[in-house]
This record gives sequence, structure tokens and C-alpha cells, in this order.
Amino acid sequence: MSFCTSLALVLLTWTPAQLTALRQHRDAEEKKADLLARDGKYGEAIKVLEALRVELQTKLKDVPQKEQEGAYLATSLSVLKSDLEELTSWAQLAAKSNTSASAAMKLLLGLLHPKQMNFDGHRVTVNDPQVQKLIATIRKLDAGAAKVLGPRKVKVVVRGKNVEEAARVQFAAQLVATLRALGHDAAVETGTELFEVELVMKGPVSAHLIGDDVDECALVAVAKWEAGALKRIDLTSHGFGDEETDGDCFADRVRDVVGLAAEQILRTAMRLPLATNLNKAEGPNGVFER
Repeated sequence: MSFCTSLALVLLTWTPAQLTALRQHRDAEEKKADLLARDGKYGEAIKVLEALRVELQTKLKDVPQKEQEGAYLATSLSVLKSDLEELTSWAQLAAKSNTSASAAMKLLLGLLHPKQMNFDGHRVTVNDPQVQKLIATIRKLDAGAAKVLGPRKVKVVVRGKNVEEAARVQFAAQLVATLRALGHDAAVETGTELFEVELVMKGPVSAHLIGDDVDECALVAVAKWEAGALKRIDLTSHGFGDEETDGDCFADRVRDVVGLAAEQILRTAMRLPLATNLNKAEGPNGVFER
């Protein structure tokens, strides 16, 4: 082997530290794009991810698949492709959202429940300015939706068979805040329309078998708001949390439950089918088997 060939092979070899640095760079750029998208700057976010895609294509071209997998880089390009497709869709919907209630709702649901872009700590909620603007547009353009999203006096009632009082209060407070963000006069003390939720907590239990210091839990949540045309909605959430942070798994489940409640209300306002919740409250495939 010639000296030049040996040198070329050395130059093409990535050390574990270099691959780790590349992964960290990828994560930082993806998070930058995610935050730009959360501000409605879809064009800028697309440019960031396009540049990252070109960079990773160049740098990973000669890195063996096994080494890419070991550095958690193997799926980077396929994930970027999906992210860019989603961002492009959002950009197209945003261009129509000021004059089309349907486009505004599709964008709104995409932001609240993204298929790909979803960094923990940067999730869109109904309180975010971009979401509030879209809700206001929907009210303005769709009289039927405005009736569901209008200022209705809603009393939140939360019951829990094995949920501690502090946790029940925490859940009720987040649900009230979500309903208020949707335009309702919601409270736990007063209101003419009942929004009732039955809670059952399962876990948390240690999940060390998957290799992390996490715990697993489920928050079974079945709600009804008959005045809002929701006779029974299953909002159950199952997932994981940080085992070393007290209440983390429950807090994440509450976030997911009230987020799904907001989505189902928005779908009802626009006469859309309810979102499918794969976390069932009961049944052979549910959190609790019969």
C-alpha cells in the first residue's frame, strides 16, 4: 500500500469523538430548525435542514454503516427527509391560512401533533402565539367552529380513583388552562357546562430493562363534555419518565392528555373525525386488560 493511499484511508477514518461531535452538531441544527418552525419561520427552517442534509450526505458518505449506527447517525438522512417534507407542507398551509379555515386547521393540527419534528421542551401548545393566531383565524372564517371555540362557561370536574389530591389538582389546573387557551371561561369552581374527567393512574414502575434510568406509567383518562358534543373521549396516555425526577412520568402523561383533549375539541369545532388514540382505557389491547 502506498504512502498516499494509507494517508487517504487515515483521513477518511472518523474517530468516535468526531462522530459524537457530528451527532451533537446535527441535534443542534435540528433543534434550531424546530424553533424557527415554532415561530412560523418555515422558509428559514427549511434552509437550515437543507444545509444540514447536504453536510451529512458529504460527511457520512464513507463512514461504515456499523459506525453510523454506533454513533446514532444511521437514520439521520431519512429523518431529515421526513422533516423537510413536513416543513414544506406547513409552509404551503401557512400561505393559505389567513383566508382558509381548512388550511389554518390543518396547520394547527400539524403543529400540535407533528409527525416528525418534536423536540422535548419545545413542543407547541395551545398557548403559543402561532396557535392562538390560527385559532382566532378559524373563529373569524368559520361560524360553526366559533360556536364551539367561543367563550363558554365550563366547569372542570376531575375525579381520580387512585390519584392523590395534589395530582388531581395539578391535572385540573392544566385542563382549565388549556380550555381557556381555546377561548372558554373555564374554572374548577363555577360554570354551567360540565367537563368531567375520570382518572386512574397505573405505575410508575421501573423500566431499567430498556437500558435507561426511566420509569413507565399510564394515566387512564376518560372525559365527557356533553354540551360540547363530546359524550365520551378516551384521552389515556402511556409512556416513560425520568425515574430520578419525582412525578416526571405523571407530569408527561398530564401534558399528553390535555394536549389530546385540545386536539379533539379543535377537531369537533371543524367537524373533523376525532384523532385516533392508540392508548386505550380498556380492552384487550388497552392499558388495562379486561
